[in-house]
Amino acid sequence: MSKRSEQLDRNWEVARADLVDAANKAGIDPAIMARMAGLESAFNATARPVSRDASQNTVAQYDGVKAMSSAHGYGQLGGSHLFALTGACGCNGAAPSLRGRKCAASKALALSV
Repeated sequence: MSKRSEQLDRNWEVARADLVDAANKAGIDPAIMARMAGLESAFNATARPVSRDASQNTVAQYDGVKAMSSAHGYGQLGGSHLFALTGACGCNGAAPSLRGRKCAASKALALSV
């Protein structure tokens, strides 16, 4: 097993209960929540999009650290990217009832940290 796989497994063990609880509270499939958090942050609750190329880090995060965006935690994507990613859980960005709002999966990711 690679070091990356071992780290991912450790992160999952730490994050699992929070992610499943948040998914259940938001009424979405915990497996979808897990896939999103795994893809977006490798189950790292403190993940942030900091580039090795410092010129790319133009946004100050909550603690003053410069990053590529203000994203932080399990859910790194937002807006139309999140809508596209979460289409499988009924969070299609084209749905009139969801215009201007984040879908349940996004809210659940926010609840989990």
